[in-house]
Amino acid sequence: MQVIANLSLLFTELPLLQRIGAARQAGFAGVEIQFPYAVSAYQLRDELLAQQMPLYLINLPAGDLMEGGAGLACQPDMRSEFSQALDSALEYALIAKPKMVNVLAGRLLPGQSFDAAMVCLAANLRDAARAFARQHCLVTCEAINPFDMPGFLLNTPQQLLQLLREVRQDNCLAQLDLYHMARQEIDL
Repeated sequence: MQVIANLSLLFTELPLLQRIGAARQAGFAGVEIQFPYAVSAYQLRDELLAQQMPLYLINLPAGDLMEGGAGLACQPDMRSEFSQALDSALEYALIAKPKMVNVLAGRLLPGQSFDAAMVCLAANLRDAARAFARQHCLVTCEAINPFDMPGFLLNTPQQLLQLLREVRQDNCLAQLDLYHMARQEIDL
């Protein structure tokens, strides 16, 4: 098993690029960065190479999701914005070479149809998987507990499995975060 450092959560006393060396010195096998877009992809690539650390995962830009908004991926009226986020992540991934890109589903808005949101999310995931397949990059999606992120569209592994069956792309997989499952008291 390889243990990967999430640099969005670890070594936060350091600037982002310095966290890569800190992760290597602490014995991690690689890194992930939730939203690395504050630094250039070239700077990130150069530091990863200098520290001999692989980049395992980044998130696709998620709009206003982290500030409490609905995000992009499950919002039918945000398809254009999702497409722009996908283009940004593709350009970034072409340089920084993550092994995986995570697409955060987003929140269900009051009065929004769950089924319509799932259809939109499946279409966006399918587009992302097809685009990243050309870079030999996996696309993941995850369920997040409703306590830490109220209104999040996907909360359970069953919902995630239903989504992946709809997407039907070989390079689109589940990211099963044990923290989010344990937080809901789902049997691990």
